[in-house]
Amino acid sequence: MPNSNKQASFAYSVDGTTFEALGKSFTMNTGYQYFTGYRYGIFNFATEALGGSVSLLSFSNQ
Repeated sequence: MPNSNKQASFAYSVDGTTFEALGKSFTMNTGYQYFTGYRYGIFNFATEALGGSVSLLSFSNQ
């Protein structure tokens, strides 16, 4: 519905079964002037040395 405000929330999982909230829920303005859609990211945080990689077997949007 154009120009309506919707709640958005994001979560992450390291095992694909148990999910943790990623920040608090927030209200998105879905008016055409503001709405940019949802954006996803995968992050790798190196704890011992620079660099690293992330390898995914799958990604689902549910």
